[in-house]
Amino acid sequence: MTGLIIILSIIILFVVIIQISKINDITNAIRGEEATEVRNANSNGIYFLIFGTIFLVACIVSAIYYSDYLLGFGPNQPASEHGHRVDNAFKITLFFTSIVFFLTHMALFWFAYKYRYKPGKKLCFCRMTIN
Repeated sequence: MTGLIIILSIIILFVVIIQISKINDITNAIRGEEATEVRNANSNGIYFLIFGTIFLVACIVSAIYYSDYLLGFGPNQPASEHGHRVDNAFKITLFFTSIVFFLTHMALFWFAYKYRYKPGKKLCFCRMTIN
């Protein structure tokens, strides 16, 4: 009985998705293609900024939450003589890697927002050819 309910739920979900797709097509036809593209581009740009912010905050929160399990940060002491040096090397690597990680992801999500589609904006493509 449970399997039947799951199968019916999946079928109903697909029907709902198809109906929403049809409604979206009708709405695009009424509004016009250009207005829909601009609205979608603005929405996607804003969603990129929101997702990027949530993603980076989640990275910080998870790093704090799991800090007891990270090498060199938890309550555990190194088991070898050179363990403190390994922990320090890890901390230095983590510091620089974190800086690059956060800067790269901030740039990624900002550029996705900044260079979204805008009407009247001229597109420029760089031709990358090897002669």
